[in-house]
Amino acid sequence: MIKEMITYATNKIKNVSFLTNAFYIDSEMADCFIEYKVSYVAVSFDGIDDIYESIRYPAKFKESYEKLAILKEKKLKAGSELPQIRLCTIWPAIKDNPDDYYYSMKNVSDYIVCNPYINFKGTLKIKDNFICQYPWERIVIGFDGFTQCCTGWNVDDILLGNVKNLSIYQMWQSKLMKKIREVHSQRRRLELNSCASCRHGSESDFDIDIWDIVERKF
Repeated sequence: MIKEMITYATNKIKNVSFLTNAFYIDSEMADCFIEYKVSYVAVSFDGIDDIYESIRYPAKFKESYEKLAILKEKKLKAGSELPQIRLCTIWPAIKDNPDDYYYSMKNVSDYIVCNPYINFKGTLKIKDNFICQYPWERIVIGFDGFTQCCTGWNVDDILLGNVKNLSIYQMWQSKLMKKIREVHSQRRRLELNSCASCRHGSESDFDIDIWDIVERKF
């Protein structure tokens, strides 16, 4: 099914990308990514070795690494720059030795992103001047067709409409979307109820231990 979706999307949209944990990437899937020129594949790959396997269970580090190696090798053999392979890890998973992560993963990736860990259980400490990139980056479509400009789960005043009666283009260019972008660009996002309580714009604790996260203490 994913290959049919990629074929459809790349015939309609110039830049197609998606997130994956690499669990189902194989040789055939890699060929599909390259043939249809997927822009980039963002792979959630938190840490290496035991840390990776604890966070991404039941995935095995060596097996997942080899899946990325297949994609990278096929891409080079085809002489293609696409898809860009972007690895995404949370900081606590690599903070004890970030160089180990970099040197372990650089040969199977094109780009490495390190994200702060968002604590969804702890005290909410909002960053007043935070500007969220999502209003310029995406429209999220829910199972019921309703859309919003981010991945937040508690939205109300940033609902854009429903794909049953509005096109994605109409919602992307809508007055509400333009208002949301304006509010964020002026660092006034706390005026939006959905954004005022969003943890994406909250302070991160860089000292959280990865094993406390794995054990669900945070």
